[in-house]
Amino acid sequence: MTYEEHIDSLIEHTQRCITAYTYFVEYHWSLRVCAKNMQVSHTMVKNYLEELSSIDDDMYQSYQCELKRRNKKKAGWTN
Repeated sequence: MTYEEHIDSLIEHTQRCITAYTYFVEYHWSLRVCAKNMQVSHTMVKNYLEELSSIDDDMYQSYQCELKRRNKKKAGWTN
């Protein structure tokens, strides 16, 4: 892999992470809906979202807040 190919690969990966963030946090889609639209597994979407920690801390913190909000909402429905 050449240096340029490596850079292109990193850019593509970063774009996928940002797309996952947009769908999950801004559009409020579930992991499965995000996965369907990105044509990957829901586990891969979760991995993309977790990798935001090394890309953009603000986006990662927003993702964590959204995840906590959803978990609280989900816990409220089961009680």
